[in-house]
Parts: sequence; structure tokens; C-alpha cells
Amino acid sequence: MKRCVSVLLAAMIAVCFLPMLFASAAPTTVVIENDDGTTTPISEVFGGVTPEVSPSPQTPSSSPSPSPADTMTASDKDRADRAAQRLLSNVIVDSVSQSSINPGSDNRITLNVTLRNTSTLNISKMIVSLADMSSATVSQVDGAGQKIISLASGKTATVSFKLYVNPQILSGNYPITLSTYYGGGETEHYLPRVVYVYIDRGLGVSGTSAATTVPKLIVSSYDVGAKTVAGGNDFMLKYSIKNTSESLEVKNVKISFVSAGNIFTPKPGSTNSVFIDKLGKGASYNGEITMRASSKADTDVYPLEVVMTYEDPASTQREARDMMSVSLTKFQTISVDEIIVPTEINLGEKIPLNIRYWNTGQTELSNLVLHVEGDVPENQKTFEAGILKGGSSGYIDYSIEPQTAGQFTFRLNFSFYDNSGNEFLVPINSYTVKVLEGGAVTSAKPGGQVTPKPAPANDPAGRLGGTWIVLIVLGSLLALGAVGYIVYWNFFNKK
Repeated sequence: MKRCVSVLLAAMIAVCFLPMLFASAAPTTVVIENDDGTTTPISEVFGGVTPEVSPSPQTPSSSPSPSPADTMTASDKDRADRAAQRLLSNVIVDSVSQSSINPGSDNRITLNVTLRNTSTLNISKMIVSLADMSSATVSQVDGAGQKIISLASGKTATVSFKLYVNPQILSGNYPITLSTYYGGGETEHYLPRVVYVYIDRGLGVSGTSAATTVPKLIVSSYDVGAKTVAGGNDFMLKYSIKNTSESLEVKNVKISFVSAGNIFTPKPGSTNSVFIDKLGKGASYNGEITMRASSKADTDVYPLEVVMTYEDPASTQREARDMMSVSLTKFQTISVDEIIVPTEINLGEKIPLNIRYWNTGQTELSNLVLHVEGDVPENQKTFEAGILKGGSSGYIDYSIEPQTAGQFTFRLNFSFYDNSGNEFLVPINSYTVKVLEGGAVTSAKPGGQVTPKPAPANDPAGRLGGTWIVLIVLGSLLALGAVGYIVYWNFFNKK
């Protein structure tokens, strides 16, 4: 009997100390210290998975930091170049006027060009000049004649140039290249545009009558309704065609829009040409056409040529060409594998989000952020996924915690930027999970820490957890079995 008592006491001692032994042998848990002195396992904050921690940044040295230009990579410079080129493309020619269309005895006129900044950025310094002129037709009096202007967002600025008109030329339109420069050195950017000087002498120097002068058509203005058009989408192109002749009308006008490489094409089911019966002297025609931007083109500024064929009063076929510049932004998107969420959970539990996503394009995406819309703590509403290179994939292991019982609906979106600084928002899907009452409720603390609510003091599950209860029960059953065996053994041995 003494042996039975000894064995029973040993079993009870083992049962009591078994959880402590397991606890001492358990791996160390990484925790976050909360504001009130309590701690939270880091795995709870990051959805059940302890994240990898990047090395802490080194303390900066006291040596001078390199300039931004020195630290820019080739990719950074390319992005800066594209951004500056896009900025220049948003500076449009608002109007062109001249002091006279029939120069006096000094053969001089003044050309006035008004530029408008349609971007949201201010341009502190831009150089405007004229090029591609000839003394045989029209040339500049004041030499190089560069004009330096500043152009605030949404504002206009007018530059004036003094021109010499060769007295031997006939009436007509004479193209001049208007050059705009932005920046300097390696960051200099250049965008040429064509403006026209119109000369109407009434009689040419060779005695030709006004009826035989050549009327000229130009694109006086155009608008695509936005700073840039999105690749793969339709856009409305509004334009104005002007007959610059003040003495002659034109007839049978055909306007065609031609894009190299089919970057811009007419909307399916429509044509790229417009017909006008006639256009009076000095008159303008305002039209619009729906175009589609290629989904395969990269983000850039592309030319769109306007070809205008017409007849003058003598029924002679004429042709004029003009150029538009249209900024295209390649629509970037990402594909996401199917996300499986539970149909129901207990209040206090978290919904796991295991998300595999792919960059379907070749352009690097930056500042990739997962957004959660729904009744979740503030620190769970966004997850920063960083940079995603073209053609690569990424994986997010995350979790969110509903705050109330009932039907819980939430939506997931991705936001990111392309290499030109354009922001995109890609909706993923919306989900509904039934949240049941019960379970150990957790509450979110400001600052991103998650603190479990303490269990009652007399609740062993709160102190040791469900695992330890199982161990205690199993240990007790083992102890009782051992005692029963010893009693049985002693009983038969005494016989």
C-alpha cells in the first residue's frame, strides 16, 4: 500500500510541474511592448506570421551628402526625363498673332505667341526661341532672340519676335519652328512646335493676282480633355481648323488623322476622316472625333499628324499637314490570384488574407499598397508592399480583425505608381464574413499594437491556455492508470 501512495504522489507532482517544464522548454516569443507595459506577440500584429526584420539603417556620417544628381540611377534619370517631357507637352500654344499680314516698306512684322501652362506645376524658367527660318522667306531681326519666361500653373505668357519678311515672297503661310526648352545641362528638355506666319500682299511681286495666291489650312487649337490619355481607352479629340487666308475660301476639305505605329486609331466602327464642304476666308471649323489609344504603347508623348487636303478657288488640289502632340499614359494593372476567406469566424478571431499578385506589364511599379475598406482597426487598413518589378510577382500574408459581430463586409484595393509618377487604383474584390459572438475578444490600441483583453483571474484557460488543460487531463489519466495497475499488481501478488 505504501508503494501505491508513493506512486500516486509522484504522478500528482509530475502533473503539477509538467506545464512548467513544457513552458520552460518552449521557444522564445518575439513580443511588442505596449504603452501600458503589457506585451503582445509580434505574430498577432502581423496576422499569425512573424515578419522578417530588415537591418536597422546605419547612423549617417558627418561627411557631406552627395547631391541628388550624383545619386540618381539611370532609371531615376529616365523617369525624370519623362516627367519633364510630359511637363513640356502640357505647355500649349494658346494663340498666335502678328502685327500685320502685309508688311510695310521696312518689311518687318512682330509675331506674338501666347503659351499656356495646362499642368498643375509651376515652371520657373523656360526658354522660347524660333528656328528653321531663312532669309529667302522669313527671318528673325533680333538674332537668336531667346525669350526666358516663367509660367505658373493655368497661366499664360506671351513672347514677341521681330521678323524680317523678304519682299520677294508671294502671299501664303510660312512655317516656323517654335522651340521650348526646360531645365539645363543633362536635364535639358526640348519640344518643337510649328507656328505659321501668314503674308497677304494682295498682288505678288511678279504681278500675280490675289485670286491665284495659295490659301493655307492649319490646326489652330486642339484638346484631348485631360493632361494625358490612358492606353487602351477612348478619348475625345476636339480640334479647330483655320483657313488663314483673309481673301480666299477653300472647298472640298478632307481632314485625316494619321498616327505612326497606330498609337492612336479611330474608335471601332468610325472613320479617321472628316469632310467639310467649304471653309470661308479667315474662317475656322471646330470638330471632334473619338480616338482610341493603344494599350501596348509605353507612357510617352506621341505625335498625331493632321493631313488636310482641299481645293482653292481655281479648283487646284492643295495639301497641308500639321502635327499634334498627345501624351499617353500606359494603363498599369496587376492581376491577383483568387483570395479564399472563411465564411464565418468568432468575434476576436482574425481573417487571414493570403494574396499572390502579379505585375502583368514590363514597367516597375512603386509604392504598392494594399487597402482594406471596412470596420477594422486603423493599423490594419493598409499594408505597404513596396516595389514590384515588371513581370514579377509578390505575396502578402496578412490578417484583419472585425470589430463587431454580424455580417462583416470588406473590400480590397491595390494602389501604386508607375515610373512616370502616375497613380493607379486597382479594385480587387469585396468579401462578406459572418462574425459570431464568443471567443477571446481583442481590442486594437492606437499606434498599431494589438492587446488581448485579460481573462478572469479564476479562469485557468486565461492563465495557461487550452493546450495546458489538455496536458493536465492527459497527465491525470496517465497517473490514475499507473495507480490502478500497481494496485492490481499488488493485489494478485499477495495471493
